[in-house]
Amino acid sequence: MNELERALNQISKIHDQLARTRESLGVRALPAAASGVLGLVAAALQPRFSTLAYREGFLIYWTIVAAAALLIGGSGVAFAYFRDNRSALERG
Repeated sequence: MNELERALNQISKIHDQLARTRESLGVRALPAAASGVLGLVAAALQPRFSTLAYREGFLIYWTIVAAAALLIGGSGVAFAYFRDNRSALERG
């Protein structure tokens, strides 16, 4: 095997690894968009909750919003993680 063939083989392996890495990130458009929409809706609704004590209410409100956004946004990652692990187990 000459140097050119080895170099092309290595490039092919690197490309395959990059493709697998990109796929395994699990970030999906729909959960990410839903998380963003949740943030925008929460920002629009925040004045309705201004009757709570200012600092504590603000902190509690946005902590709940952040937790919900994490669950929504993380659902795509979790789904991809479990799907990929199940596929790996099935492949043996």
